[in-house]
Amino acid sequence: MNLHLVKYIEHRVSPYNKTYYKFVREFFSGKQNIFFTMGKVPTNNDPYLVVPKCRYKILSYLHLFYLIVIADKIFLHDLTVINFMTKKLWLLLPFLPRSIIRKFYWIIWGGDLYSSTQKQSSCTENKYDRLTRIFVRKIVHIVTPIKGDYEFSKEVFGHNAEYHFAYYPSFINRGNTSLSMTKSEKYLLLGNSADPSNNHMEIFGLLKKKHFKGKIICPLSYGDKTYAEEIVEYGVRYFGDRFIPLLKCIPYDEYSKLMDSIGVAVFAHDRQQALGNIIPLIARGKKVYIKKNITSWSFLNNIGISIHDIQEISITKNTEDIFNEDYEILMENSKQINCVFNDEQLRKNWELLLK
Repeated sequence: MNLHLVKYIEHRVSPYNKTYYKFVREFFSGKQNIFFTMGKVPTNNDPYLVVPKCRYKILSYLHLFYLIVIADKIFLHDLTVINFMTKKLWLLLPFLPRSIIRKFYWIIWGGDLYSSTQKQSSCTENKYDRLTRIFVRKIVHIVTPIKGDYEFSKEVFGHNAEYHFAYYPSFINRGNTSLSMTKSEKYLLLGNSADPSNNHMEIFGLLKKKHFKGKIICPLSYGDKTYAEEIVEYGVRYFGDRFIPLLKCIPYDEYSKLMDSIGVAVFAHDRQQALGNIIPLIARGKKVYIKKNITSWSFLNNIGISIHDIQEISITKNTEDIFNEDYEILMENSKQINCVFNDEQLRKNWELLLK
């Protein structure tokens, strides 16, 4: 039996878990794939989705511990998931028998790695960070589509785990590439959330210096609300009604149409982040800017994708240059990305892991 530990299934900030859950339910045995979450779900008619509702939390923890013991494989969807469920259990994890720890498959999320390189703000956080390092050092399976993140995790945690290539279903483009390219307008997509790691102000500065005349679509529907308000204030001040903040989650069909209208996307993260946005955009034939010193850059270059460094914006002559790209390059990018990220490959990768 495979045990999947996730923070959320149905949640506005976690479309990755939701699409993955539906994918596993569609193509793999429910009985062999149990999902455990402490997050709320609207309805639960799935006997293999465990959402503890015990009056006494200790019973929920014991249930989780029991599933960990009997599972053949345990998929940790984001390193902080057990800490989110219960810090008490997290304290025990590093001291579990090696035979149990060897069952864990850590599916790397960008924040897993990079939050571990930051200084912790309290003694309690330092304690959990130390225990996390002890635990990860003993893990023998790591899952990520980006080999650079696997290599970086070895530097950060000092593990000797086996690398597995796999990705979430949300990485696959569901839009029409040719239609998307013909509908592209002078819309620039900036970032993917209201998290300071998006470095919105840095890009505002670059665009302002270039007297940017296009429209800016800025997703701010999840993350830090105070930060979102600050970004809206500056966005409107600098770009007026050409700045379009997305402050509420929108239905997928509407979001898909919006992505069709995008001409270019800019992601200014200082680490691997927003890959679930970047890959579908490239598949739709969009021009994308990211920073050159992150693992996403080397990953995309290694699979033959032509991508742009954010610093190129500072040397462009006008708004047109920010958007301009050779049509054949965009089509080749789309072709290459679809060769790597597609439904057939998705199923093959997870069949190997979930068997």
